[in-house]
Amino acid sequence: MSMNEAAVSRSLKTLQRLRKLELQQAQVERAAIDARVKQHEERVSTLHGEVGQTRALAHTQVTRAEGVSADTLRALRDYAAWQGQVLHAQEHELHAAQGVAHQAHENMKQRFEQLSIVERLRERRERDAAQERARKEQRRLDDQALLRAPHRLSHPQTTLK
Repeated sequence: MSMNEAAVSRSLKTLQRLRKLELQQAQVERAAIDARVKQHEERVSTLHGEVGQTRALAHTQVTRAEGVSADTLRALRDYAAWQGQVLHAQEHELHAAQGVAHQAHENMKQRFEQLSIVERLRERRERDAAQERARKEQRRLDDQALLRAPHRLSHPQTTLK
């Protein structure tokens, strides 16, 4: 392997290690983002349940035989409105987190593609270098055979039987 080939090989190995580290970092980031998305999803689900409970409570209060005061109805309505605002805000945060998760996925995919490119290039370079070494070795053997050929013709008894 020539000095240039060795330098290229070392550079490709270094680049491959760098791309692997970048991919691992992207995977770690994606895992953290996915965990945040899951938390947002759980919070939205919890809030949906709480809104449903508030509505059920309001319905129960209204249908009671003894009736319900206007203040109680107003308080339930205000509480339900506040829950709706909180739920809307959480859904907005969930949507934003899902967008970030998508970007993280795309980043990870891009890092994987970059790593694959470097790996394929390195493999191709190694394969080409091995083929070139094999060709050089074959040329050397052919040259040796040509150098011995005149000797065999002049001394036929020295050939192997």
